[in-house]
Amino acid sequence: MTAKKHENKNLAVNAKWTSAKDVQGWRQFRICGRRYDEFGALWLELMAVCDRNARLWIPASDLIPEKESPGLWNPGWK
Repeated sequence: MTAKKHENKNLAVNAKWTSAKDVQGWRQFRICGRRYDEFGALWLELMAVCDRNARLWIPASDLIPEKESPGLWNPGWK
């Protein structure tokens, strides 16, 4: 079974995101890369705005909040 491909402007390259808590010492990130794994799940590379060396890959599903909880990531810079 393949995962649903997301076509969302918040998941596009250069989209801005803010973490609810510090990640590698930073909170503001932007998407700088995208890839699909062998199962069809979308993975996003996030880069800290103030430190180009602070990067991480996360599944796009981590950026989509569940209805009951606010989530760890918020769209835009806050």
